[in-house]
Amino acid sequence: MGTLRHNSVQPTCAVLVPSPFPTSRERRSTPGLPISYLSMSSIVSTNAAMSAGKRALGLSAAGGGEGMFCNLDKLWQRIGAIESYAHRTAIQPMTMQALLQTNSYGDSALIKNAEWVRQQLSIRLAHRLYDFHRLPFIVIGNPFVRQTYDTYYMTFAKLLKVPSIDSKKAETDFIKFLEEQRGAHDRTVDFMGQGLKQLQMVCPDLKIDAFLDRFFLFRISRRTMIDHLVALHYPRSGWAGCINLECKPADVIRDRAEEVRESCRHTYGIAPLCNIGGNINTAFPFIPEHLSLIVIEILKNSMRATVEFYTMGNSLQSPLEDSPPPLITDESELPPVVVDVFKGKEDVIIKISDKGGGIPPAKLAKIWEFGYSTVSDSNANFGAANQVNLAGNFIRADMAGYGFGLPLSRAFARYFGGDLTVQSYMGVGTDVIITLNHIGDQVERLALEERPDLHGGAGACSHVTQVPPYNGRMANGTQSINQRM
Repeated sequence: MGTLRHNSVQPTCAVLVPSPFPTSRERRSTPGLPISYLSMSSIVSTNAAMSAGKRALGLSAAGGGEGMFCNLDKLWQRIGAIESYAHRTAIQPMTMQALLQTNSYGDSALIKNAEWVRQQLSIRLAHRLYDFHRLPFIVIGNPFVRQTYDTYYMTFAKLLKVPSIDSKKAETDFIKFLEEQRGAHDRTVDFMGQGLKQLQMVCPDLKIDAFLDRFFLFRISRRTMIDHLVALHYPRSGWAGCINLECKPADVIRDRAEEVRESCRHTYGIAPLCNIGGNINTAFPFIPEHLSLIVIEILKNSMRATVEFYTMGNSLQSPLEDSPPPLITDESELPPVVVDVFKGKEDVIIKISDKGGGIPPAKLAKIWEFGYSTVSDSNANFGAANQVNLAGNFIRADMAGYGFGLPLSRAFARYFGGDLTVQSYMGVGTDVIITLNHIGDQVERLALEERPDLHGGAGACSHVTQVPPYNGRMANGTQSINQRM
């Protein structure tokens, strides 16, 4: 079954090492999942048991076989240590209000905040490593996915060696450590995009959307924690860390729209206008970088669909009419992208509407899948150009063309209790509704995540809801993470 025979063992006691890629014959004839779809922890566990049995039988280590098994033993010990840590330590979710309450620049407050971040980062990384261990072997065997795993593990291991933060010097050193590790993770989105693209060519039926949802939600949470803590060292008027106390959606949309229009004009030669209406003076505490990333993705899609529909007649679909509208070359004749901002009692609602012809039902069902993209190679730069300088390296421009745009945008919207929905009108256009909570009382979306338990079954909520949300004070009984692996 796609196996390699180990040379150091006699044929009567052959040890079979699974190949990460099933043969085409196995795909056609083998019922159930091939071994390449087993999780890394399952395979390592099996091989570790085989290693122990091999040593008990006194088999020779000639040919380097025992070295391989020793490595497997060490890997299994690492996995066991990480998962034990993930199970005994709880994630303490935070709210926007909690972040606002940490808006203190005194030394004691900064030290306290840094200690909480130190604890939570290691806990959240342990839970993500846990998820990596549950991936099919063929996924974790991909070099790009494995590189991401290794980066997460190295940061996790380094965090465990960071002592408790109880002085200004320790806090300053920790900030330097965070900035260094933040840079080490800059390319993880790019790596996951490339890895998924390769995996889809080998296993087109492979679905890991649930994993990627959790992966990116937790990435958003970690970067928010780090960015907020670092920003507290550089106080700005009207800001609390990374939060703009008077964030105006209309201003953010206007700035991003100009950037997207310029990129659209560079790619297609023309670009539709963006008209902003509604409650344009609405302001509330929010993280502008999050809103910017959402808005850029939606405006990019709307402008591209509008231009292609009216200049090429080949947007995501064909119009319902027997004859398409006449093609135009003057951007003043293009219908504008219309943005309306509304503020309710709890939510700010942003509606972005275009006349780009809509999305066919067959494609509409796939737009939330990671890896699904309608961007052709020739137009991939349109998406990338808008995100080069946005929010530093929060999410790299490299995600353009990977099919991560809409799922990531929804993750950013949902992170603090909002949402993003799409309504398509075939042959007419598309409405996108962005909902953002402006009260700040919604805990991170992490509290809603579900993942398999240690035995691979449907499990509970990743230890998220077992502790109250972070309120600017350390939780009672929070375990120390100054441990060694």
